[in-house]
Amino acid sequence: MESLSTTATLRSFSKYNSNKKSTKFPYECKICGALARYTYFGAVSCDSCKMFFRRNAEFGQESFKCHFDGRCQVNIHNRHICASCRLAKCFKSGMRINMFRCSNSTIRNKKKTKTKSISKHLVNVVKQNQVHMVKDF
Repeated sequence: MESLSTTATLRSFSKYNSNKKSTKFPYECKICGALARYTYFGAVSCDSCKMFFRRNAEFGQESFKCHFDGRCQVNIHNRHICASCRLAKCFKSGMRINMFRCSNSTIRNKKKTKTKSISKHLVNVVKQNQVHMVKDF
């Protein structure tokens, strides 16, 4: 009798697990059709398209050129081939740049400012060092 109840318990447990696995990725990416879990930047998308959009959206559509006059089919198998059409599909699907938490350009500008101030400081140190070397000569 114990084995029958154990078997029934295992069946119900495996049924629960199989249902859980099928609902793990309940959505389809609007850009490439891959499995998606969340909405990123205003559109249901997979992690690959999310990161692609984050890296390229600020450059704008003009920075990419489609070799097939913008008629590429973007799907999970060829999404890496045409960045222009993929970015266009991201925007058409509802992704928006203003939904970035922290803009990459802001980060880049902060790094540039920091690098500039360090560079100026190094130039001043080198100049002072040269003056001391001339005086000591």
